[in-house]
Amino acid sequence: MLPIPTQIEKNVAFIDGRPWAFYRVVPFSYSPLSVDGKKNEWMNATQFFRQIQEPGLVAQIWMVRRRFNWLDYLDRLVKTVPKERREKAKDSMDRWLHLIEQGTLPDYDFIIAFELPLPIPQNYKWITQTFGIPMRTLESLLGLRKRVFKEEKEEAFNKSYDFAWSKRAFEERAGSLSRLDPLVEHEIADFYRHHFYRGMPLKPLPQTLRSVWPKGPQDYAWLAEGRRAYGYRYVLCDQEEDERFVSFISVGSFPDEIYTPGTEIFHQLSSEFDFPVEASFRWKMIANKQATGLVTRKRKDIKDATSHIGMVDQIPLDLQQQEQLAEGLEFELKKNRPPILDSRMIFVVDGEDQEEVNSRTEQVINFFDRKGFVAARPTGEQRNLFSAWLPSDQYPARGYVKKMLPEVAASIVMPGASEILGDPNGVPVGLTRRGSVVKINPERGPQINQNASMVITGTLGSGKSHTLNNLIHKTALFWDARIFVVDPKGERSHWVGRLPGLEDRVHVLKLDGRQNPGALDPFQLLGHDPEFASEIAVSVISQFEGNLTRGDKNMLLSAAERALKTGSPSMAKMVAELHKDDMGRDLAEYLMRIARLPLGKLVFGEGDGVKVPDTGIILLQLEGLELPAEKQKPNGLRQEASVAVMSMTAILAEQFVLRGTGGFRVAALDEAWIWLRTDQGKQLANRLERAGRSANAGIWFATQNPSDIDTEILNNVSVYVCLGTSDETETTLAIEALNLDTSDEGLRNILQARRSKAMSGYGYMKDLEGRSGFIQFLTPEEELVELFNTKPEASEASKIVSEGGV
Repeated sequence: MLPIPTQIEKNVAFIDGRPWAFYRVVPFSYSPLSVDGKKNEWMNATQFFRQIQEPGLVAQIWMVRRRFNWLDYLDRLVKTVPKERREKAKDSMDRWLHLIEQGTLPDYDFIIAFELPLPIPQNYKWITQTFGIPMRTLESLLGLRKRVFKEEKEEAFNKSYDFAWSKRAFEERAGSLSRLDPLVEHEIADFYRHHFYRGMPLKPLPQTLRSVWPKGPQDYAWLAEGRRAYGYRYVLCDQEEDERFVSFISVGSFPDEIYTPGTEIFHQLSSEFDFPVEASFRWKMIANKQATGLVTRKRKDIKDATSHIGMVDQIPLDLQQQEQLAEGLEFELKKNRPPILDSRMIFVVDGEDQEEVNSRTEQVINFFDRKGFVAARPTGEQRNLFSAWLPSDQYPARGYVKKMLPEVAASIVMPGASEILGDPNGVPVGLTRRGSVVKINPERGPQINQNASMVITGTLGSGKSHTLNNLIHKTALFWDARIFVVDPKGERSHWVGRLPGLEDRVHVLKLDGRQNPGALDPFQLLGHDPEFASEIAVSVISQFEGNLTRGDKNMLLSAAERALKTGSPSMAKMVAELHKDDMGRDLAEYLMRIARLPLGKLVFGEGDGVKVPDTGIILLQLEGLELPAEKQKPNGLRQEASVAVMSMTAILAEQFVLRGTGGFRVAALDEAWIWLRTDQGKQLANRLERAGRSANAGIWFATQNPSDIDTEILNNVSVYVCLGTSDETETTLAIEALNLDTSDEGLRNILQARRSKAMSGYGYMKDLEGRSGFIQFLTPEEELVELFNTKPEASEASKIVSEGGV
């Protein structure tokens, strides 16, 4: 009979009269970790298996395919877009759906269930503590296993759901292992239903049932709906509209040595096959004292056997090996005093027909063979293994029992190890190394009390600007966000009227000092904060005259104060006030010369300022800009003016992002190094980054080198992307920002690899959760690829090649 719950409340299910608590292991990105990082996770997992469950009680962990209906999800995402733009949004997501259906691998969750101890009367607890009698044995002696009383149920529920039991075990005994999230009732129900719908669509539970779960004992036979036919080599799950052949695989023998990293079987299976392979690890902990006694008796039996055989014949090699293993295990148990896990592992595949399930079974068995394990499909045991997949204090299948140290279990299972990256919801933007889809929700940061800032670094040709452009498009289209894009090279003017779904929402704001004098005057833009405007004014002037002393700065601040007293302050009035001071006359005349340049007029001219559109995507461009090469100092007055004026665009960005109304807003700064090389640029960027969380706004920096990003800014960044580096120093800075191992040569080689067109968009990302991993940013929409292409088109002569090509 299948062990189906008789009652489900909160995250506790009663199965055969026993309370079981269900949790999801919060996943973490495993592959990008250094060797030391992986060993640290292994040590955490070891402590988990050593201490999380009480001796004598059963626990079971599953790696199960995450059911995710991409068609339904992307359809619901498209429906959030205003109707007039929905068609283009649907086209975009249809391209992604096609890509997902063609080439992505299944994702997995780790679900874990613990058999909870029944409450022991207080006056009997001393027995377990004094004599080390397992909880299960004492329960049996006291008759508690025969019946579960109402007060015991309530205590079991409270014990589990408020984490008084599991969280304490986790935090006090398992140290820094990834935390456990309790499942809710409908998730437990779906866990059971998934077992009977393997490889088939699973209809969602009614919303009323998900919202209000029935209390008390219920008939949960519907969790095992459908019919099953049990064959010698498979189980046939037959549902109303579909059927699947299911085959179970057991592991009977392990390699002599288990390494970490290297033997993370569950994790390796998740990326080895393009079809789902699910796994179960069930264990019961045997306390050290009892385990030592068992091993000592086993070693004595082996020794007696070898002694008798040795009198008449040569001792078999396998018996000698068993004796050596028993001696080694006994030594380990006495020295480090670990428990032993009485464990069983099951793996399962499904197929549409017998041929497919047989092929998949053979592939998995061959995988284990290559790893040094001996796996088999137990014929005649498929029915029992089908039942054994579900949690119960009784194990119906025969054989394939393995006693192992917690260190071995930790290495094989590695709970939570995955390639997860990105946000739980949002738009798809790329793939991990194993082919999982990465989603990004640009406004999620403020919703979880973080900011929405992002840094994208990458060498020339790495796909940095293309990735930024794609994020701008998706954020404006799906979140109806207002985005202020600083476009110093004027590479995006052709977006107007052509950006899919946003044809009428792209505005070019081109500033020309002759037509917009005073547009970047800090007194005009920061009229709400005159003291800060004065500081910025001094900082701007220092860009032109870099050798200002403290006395010079005081003189400038005094001139700013006098300008403020006029009631309508401006940079021009500040310079006029400076000119009245004998000590400042030379500097004032120098600034007046700058003010006659078109770029200078933007800062020092008198005018009405500029009005920034409040909707859509605003592309800010500056007429007559002449920027120095990156890491080069400005050469000449025009380049000095260009750098100073560019850094002042930060004020416009602040006005747009922080002082606008309604919806999510973003300031996207391409070629951000121009901003961040100046004091006022850094000051404004920091101010914008810190204030963005409360204003539901984000700031995105795109630049070539990791060293362009100031440490203070980097410390507040939520998402960091690196698509390539130029040298060893930049590579080290990028890896440190990603919180990965700077000595990892493979990682360094990937980041420093020369970027061809085929490698564009490859790199590493650290997400909001602090997880880092490999990512390939993708743009399946051909019209966007063409629109975002910044490379000049080749002339007709350049397209002519010799016969046969190159």
